[in-house]
Amino acid sequence: MFNYYPAPLPDEHLASVVYRAFLLTYYKEIENHIKSRHKQSFFDEPITCWVPAYERLIHHFSEFIPIDMLLKRHSNVMDYGMWADKANHKSTLAEWLVALIATNWKLSLHVATDKGWRYCPECANEEVTQYGTSYWHASYQRFYQRTCPKHNTLLITNSSKKFSLPPLGSASIQASTEEREVDKQLATIVCTLRQLPQRERKKRVTCALKQKLNIAKNMTRHSYNGRRLSQLHTKFSAAINTPEILPFFTFDKSAPMHSPLTSISGIYQMLNENNLMHPLWYLILIQTFLTEEEICIAFNSTTSWERVRWDIEANVMPISA
Repeated sequence: MFNYYPAPLPDEHLASVVYRAFLLTYYKEIENHIKSRHKQSFFDEPITCWVPAYERLIHHFSEFIPIDMLLKRHSNVMDYGMWADKANHKSTLAEWLVALIATNWKLSLHVATDKGWRYCPECANEEVTQYGTSYWHASYQRFYQRTCPKHNTLLITNSSKKFSLPPLGSASIQASTEEREVDKQLATIVCTLRQLPQRERKKRVTCALKQKLNIAKNMTRHSYNGRRLSQLHTKFSAAINTPEILPFFTFDKSAPMHSPLTSISGIYQMLNENNLMHPLWYLILIQTFLTEEEICIAFNSTTSWERVRWDIEANVMPISA
């Protein structure tokens, strides 16, 4: 698509590299160029973790940087592919990536942190001085991160409807200690999960949560279990409604009797092995209900989970305090 691609800057997202390459071609609006050439819109949201415009960029740099490393350092593919088993898709990387973006993430509409490109105003100003340009950081587009670890500020979502580099002159907002701590906890959970074989991650997460919460197969058929689910939804809603967690989502307040935590489904459906929820929901469930010790035990890579069943037997146990 372009004759020249600038080298990726530290932690720069692929979309940012493509845009800087586009600026060198002197086109006025990149959105019109992409639509006319590729018959699709440009990088509307970070959740669109793979687009055809990345393909030539990947091939261009593959001689200098291994593809896996390039995707890990300069994209969100690894975050959204956390639960995706490559064995279930086509053999080539390109086919797997196409299958990944076609995944129908359930409850993704409730996630706010991947709906717009985010940046740190302090970083943007420093980068203009150091590199001559601001750019989009791949790590700042993580759906489980809301703060800049360097400046301890909240990431700001770009309000422009057209794709461009991060604006300058925006006022920064200091992140609270609790907000920074949540980011660290979620990042630690992600790092722990990545130590596991890809095919085991979802099974380990759902089984660990089902055992902790005592969610058995067909439990919604019984009135007692229905009341327990309602209790769990109330507890989960209270955790979501805290100032450090609620901004990850689009709703103003989480209510246990409303979507997605209805009295007859909610957490039960989130932990259904046939449903593929947006990855953030699994992380928040882990952060809310599992202790550090339970996470270490459940996600210990040396423990074999080949014979573990998806469901636990029905039994009677009240929700823990």
